[in-house]
Amino acid sequence: MTSSPERSDLPPGLSSVWRLCKLGYRHEPGLLLAAFLTQVGALQTAPILIAVVTAFLTMEGVKYLLASRKQARKTAAKPAAPA
Repeated sequence: MTSSPERSDLPPGLSSVWRLCKLGYRHEPGLLLAAFLTQVGALQTAPILIAVVTAFLTMEGVKYLLASRKQARKTAAKPAAPA
């Protein structure tokens, strides 16, 4: 089994990513641009999705509260049966 490299043996992360992006752009600029635009598009739809899910959960909570209040009022309004 080989030992893992020490942290000091690894190249810095940001410069490695930058070097990889430059290399990718040099060989496949269209592919790199498409991948970047895909990621930006996903970031734009995430807040919308969060807002829709939050609104849905809020409405379901309100429906549940209204139904439980209605049920409680029905139970409270029924007269007790004579014994």
